[in-house]
Amino acid sequence: MLNINYVIINDFEWPLILLALDGYSPIPGRVRIHMICFIYHHMGFNFIPGFFGPYSPELDKAIDKGIERGLIDTYYVPLKYGRSIKNYSLTIDGRRVANAIVSKIRDRYVLLDNVAFIKGKEILSDLEAIKRTYREKPLLFLFQKISEDTIKEWPYWMRFESKGLKEILNEVYNEIKYGFL
Repeated sequence: MLNINYVIINDFEWPLILLALDGYSPIPGRVRIHMICFIYHHMGFNFIPGFFGPYSPELDKAIDKGIERGLIDTYYVPLKYGRSIKNYSLTIDGRRVANAIVSKIRDRYVLLDNVAFIKGKEILSDLEAIKRTYREKPLLFLFQKISEDTIKEWPYWMRFESKGLKEILNEVYNEIKYGFL
């Protein structure tokens, strides 16, 4: 019998880990956090289709819990035309807690999705690359990428599937990518 020393990352810890990576760079908008976690689907969050793309109630609760505990900070950053966006970053206490979590998993195996044991270093590296790649991309770009991947194969972590929804997603994707008529 194989005896593997492993850890499990709980829902509450994932947003802290994500916000700690890439030099603690903030993530603009809650939507991007959901989209990044959807792309790196091994966290175990269940997603449903939302108006803006994939949405996870469990992830939303984890973010709120981090804010309530004073570990995640939010602040507004001005955009063009007098608009603004809420940035998400770690507080000083959040950095301390996130660093402890990262240290705990870095040199151990992590059980992901209750299925696979993955080296913590690999998880951190993959998640950091995804954050670095997508954290400042336009939402439309992220939506297009997720739509394209979802059209190819319906993800098992998306808990709602229907023929009509696939058709709608395909129509929206085609119009975004190729234009109307």
